[in-house]
Amino acid sequence: MKDYLKYWRVIRYWAKVKWNIQEADLDVLLLVYSEKFFSKETFDTMESCVAWDRGRMERLIRNGFIGVVQEEPRRLFAITPSAKAMITLIYKKLEGEEISENPDSNEIFARKVPYNHKVYRKMIENMNATIRQRRLSLRLRDTDDHQ
Repeated sequence: MKDYLKYWRVIRYWAKVKWNIQEADLDVLLLVYSEKFFSKETFDTMESCVAWDRGRMERLIRNGFIGVVQEEPRRLFAITPSAKAMITLIYKKLEGEEISENPDSNEIFARKVPYNHKVYRKMIENMNATIRQRRLSLRLRDTDDHQ
């Protein structure tokens, strides 16, 4: 059974903290991710399904998530390599890759953190335990199949 979205909320929270990105900004990036290039009009169309924010595109450009790839005759934009890497990593987490529990690489696991970090820390630990258990079950099943 495919269960990709079970931990979507946890993974989204982790991504928001890791890349210091707002939820609606991440949603828009996910919508334009598959577009090789896009215009401001395409961006506005994609953005229409999230909370309105006049400064979103400029913020995403300033923060290095979107780049201008063509000025003339019509301004075109693209997701930057760092934004592509971020989204690729999010997909890997959705596909079952564990999230680090090391406080040096994941500030959610640092000592003095907001309450929400502590709540999501527990969820990340549960998610990782589930992933490890699933991996172990698959290995055991594969071992039984080969005997």
